[in-house]
Order: sequence, then structure tokens, then C-alpha cells
Amino acid sequence: MVKIRDEYGNEKEFSTKKILVGFGIAILVISLFMGVYTIGAGERGILLTWGNPSMNAVEPGIHIKVPVMQSVERMNVQTAKYTATAGSASKDLQEVKTEVTVNYHLDPSNIPKTYQTIGMDFENKIIQPVVQEVVKSVTANFDASELVTRRADVKTRVDEGITARLRQYDMLVEPNGVSLTDFEFSDDFSRAIEEKVTAVQKKQKAENDLARIEIEAKQKIAQSKADEKYATPNMIELKKLEMQLAAIQKWNGIMPQIITGGDMPFLAQIQV
Repeated sequence: MVKIRDEYGNEKEFSTKKILVGFGIAILVISLFMGVYTIGAGERGILLTWGNPSMNAVEPGIHIKVPVMQSVERMNVQTAKYTATAGSASKDLQEVKTEVTVNYHLDPSNIPKTYQTIGMDFENKIIQPVVQEVVKSVTANFDASELVTRRADVKTRVDEGITARLRQYDMLVEPNGVSLTDFEFSDDFSRAIEEKVTAVQKKQKAENDLARIEIEAKQKIAQSKADEKYATPNMIELKKLEMQLAAIQKWNGIMPQIITGGDMPFLAQIQV
């Protein structure tokens, strides 16, 4: 028996057996409370026994673990977004930068393996170097101008490269999950591009002007040949008569007061 004095000085006796039973029940309740855990719908759990992970992923729901001996780590398997700026060099050795975005998720069935081999910091350990390496490898196959004109090809190759590399680490890229922003070049190269575009535009204008001049020259040559073809004696005589008729139509009917000699205008050709 155990005697306990209350606040009023009264002694109360308690059975040692009852105290032990109560203490045991309390420990059991606490243990049960500590042993119950849940895994969310967008998660998978890794059950650790003395720090060693079980290779079977814990599915969403309510589960029980052994307190102290076992613990649980959770990893998100929902789609996540990784964004970073990748620097590289083109085939013609021009410096180029682009922003790369990767939408991916961890393979739910292999979460324990990912946790054991990579850990929780998988973005810095795996995704970041993979993105940089793939972008550098792909851009090295294109000239700087081709990175702009063949943007779709570049994006496809980067997408395929990142997808294949991350799959090796049980990270799955979503369909069309890789995107690239506009490529940024050095200031000197950007100015050179602008100058080249301006030069091309001027060249096109000069070529168009030359083509127009050649067409106009050909037209004049054709007209000249046509005039020579129809310049017969009869045509010349007819032209003279047309000119005299035009002069007569303009005459006001008054004879000139002073005649210096020679035939009268537009009468010279009239035969009497």
C-alpha cells in the first residue's frame, strides 16, 4: 500500500498494483498516440527502423509505427516546378543564357530508393546539374542565329535530354514539361545581329531598285525598237501632215504682217 497526503493533510491509501496498472495504461495511451501517423494524398512515406528505410513506400492513409524505434519521413509526389538560368556557348562560341523551367514529379513507387540514394535535397543534387549539362550539350550543336531560327528543335532536344537523364533518378518529367524563355546574347553580339538585319534590308531594297531599273530600261528599249520598226517614209509623211493639221486648227485666220521670206507657215506643203 502507498499512503499519500492530500492538500488538507488527510492521508489516503492507494494500492501499488493499481498505481502500476494506471501508469502502464498511461504509457500505452501515449505510445499509441505517438505511434499513429498519417500520409497525405500527395505524399509517400518512408518508414525508418533505427534509421534504416523500408523499401516499400507507405501509401496515403493512417498507419501505426513503433515509438522510438521507428520514425517516418514524407516526400511530395505531386508535380513540382524547377526554374533556373542556364549559361552556355553556341557552336560559333557566342555566350548565351536562357531560363529553363522543368515540371516534374518523383516516382511514387521508388520513393524509398530516392530517399536512400539521394535524400531530400534532390533538386540541388540532381536536377540543377542535369539542366545545366543538357542545355550546354544541346546549344553547342547550334550557331547563335540557329538558336533563334530553330528554337523548336532546340527545345525538343533539351526536353528529351532532361527527361532521359532525370528518369535515371526516378524523377519523371511531365509531357511537354520543359520550357525555354528567349535566348539572351552578349551586347556586342546583339548589336551585330541588328546591324546584319539592317544590312540585309538595305541589300533587299537595292536589289528591288535594280530590278525595277532593269525592267524600265527593257521597256524603253522595246519602245525604241517599236518606233524604229514603224518609222517608214509614209509614216513620217503622215506625221508631218498631222503636225500641219494641228497648226491650222490653232490659226486664228489673221495673216502675218511681216514676212521675212520663205513660204507661209503650214501653207508651204500645199501644192497649187
